[in-house]
Amino acid sequence: MQNGEIFMKRCIELANKAMGYASPNPMVGSVIVYEGKIIGEGYHENYGKSHAEVNAIASVKDKSLLPKSTLYVNLEPCAHFGKTPPCSDLIIEHKIPKVVIGCVDSFSEVAGKGIAKMENAGIEVIVGVLEKESRALNKRFFTFHEKERPYIILKWAESNDGFIAPKNQTAPFWMTSSESKKLVHQWRAEEDAILVGRITAKKDNPSLTVREVEGKNPVRIVIDKDLKLSDELNLFDSDSKTIVFNAIKTEEIDSNYFIKIPLNNLIENILSELYKQNIQSIIIEGGTITLQSFIDKNIWDEARIFATNKTLVEGVKAPTIDGEIISEEEIEGDKLTYYKSISSVEKIWKDFISENHQYYKLKTPESFFFCDNKKDADECAELVLNRIKQATAGSLWSYKKHNTDFPKKGDLFIITDWKGNAKAIIKTTNIKQIPFNQITPEFAKTEGEGDKSLSYWKKVHWDFFSREMEEYGEKPSEDMIIICEYFKILYV
Repeated sequence: MQNGEIFMKRCIELANKAMGYASPNPMVGSVIVYEGKIIGEGYHENYGKSHAEVNAIASVKDKSLLPKSTLYVNLEPCAHFGKTPPCSDLIIEHKIPKVVIGCVDSFSEVAGKGIAKMENAGIEVIVGVLEKESRALNKRFFTFHEKERPYIILKWAESNDGFIAPKNQTAPFWMTSSESKKLVHQWRAEEDAILVGRITAKKDNPSLTVREVEGKNPVRIVIDKDLKLSDELNLFDSDSKTIVFNAIKTEEIDSNYFIKIPLNNLIENILSELYKQNIQSIIIEGGTITLQSFIDKNIWDEARIFATNKTLVEGVKAPTIDGEIISEEEIEGDKLTYYKSISSVEKIWKDFISENHQYYKLKTPESFFFCDNKKDADECAELVLNRIKQATAGSLWSYKKHNTDFPKKGDLFIITDWKGNAKAIIKTTNIKQIPFNQITPEFAKTEGEGDKSLSYWKKVHWDFFSREMEEYGEKPSEDMIIICEYFKILYV
């Protein structure tokens, strides 16, 4: 491991100390190095408090060394005023000549602005040291800002014969060991919220608070469509805030918040509301119906499943899940398995190479959607899925403007809809450059317009290129060069 990676690893170690306390801010650690030795370090300890760079700079006893030092930080320094001033300004003020960053901050208020500000001030900025590890540390933060929903952790325990709860359960039931229970409480302290369904709330009467370890309580969430739950349940005590998603009312009563939401697309509506509430991570604890609803929609990020040595014979079947196993461990007789969600792009590629071994050593191909709006992108993806569309057209202007390489014969791509759901795998068979006014009816048909006329194709694409070029104050022309890419559909 090189010195830069060693110092970045220390940043990540420091940042991790704020697990459960920094949210909704990211976890950030920083070290300051002079002549190969750390002379200052710090991390963002709690939301609203000083950022990592501020604490690291403050910890340096001899400030005269700062103009000859390098600052390491796992996340791009901010450039905006929030609860604290911009860290990039502080770095510039102290004339630190070099900054090494783990990864760029994708939050719109930052997103490269901190790097640009420091570079404009003459600071040497290096980005991408332990980038994968830096992004993994703040997976909750990045998921929240990039997918506009919380990071979702599924959690349950099941018997050795595959049940999550006994038949005709009449009292709270716990299957795992005391050490496993303690770990679950640690998880609760690390996340913003925890969610259960109505049946779990009624039968288990859980508190969903942190009691076995030290830490803050998560926001408690329950789905109770018709508000049938008794207000005497532990969920409704004052130990923590509780959100009740329902179809009847929006009302605040003490620490309980009733939020009325549409029942169609229930999971998506819940996540949209949690995004508005600034909740960046959530544990889904049950029951089977609630857990399976997230699994079936493939809206989850990781799962933590305990397999116990108890036998129930009869009961409520555990959810079924298809994900990639990350790790496994034994805890006092319980087997704990960690899974990560597989995207539809990863899954279609995995299924494809299992049947086509000649592609096994290739990396997952680039994925993309056609067009610049949801309606057209989804329609094009369906045309490929139905093996109608087997060509696509782009402007030479666009390739040059965005410094994009031309596709080459033999290139593989994964076609998705607007939301990134994989539809097909294609292989480029031919590339031609043709003036717009020389496009043939045969190409237009192959490109997916089917029985529609060439004039219709030209209108649709002229409108598309007009929108694309308008941002740059330019317009398409009849003799502009079109990149015509023909492809073969390999897998749907």
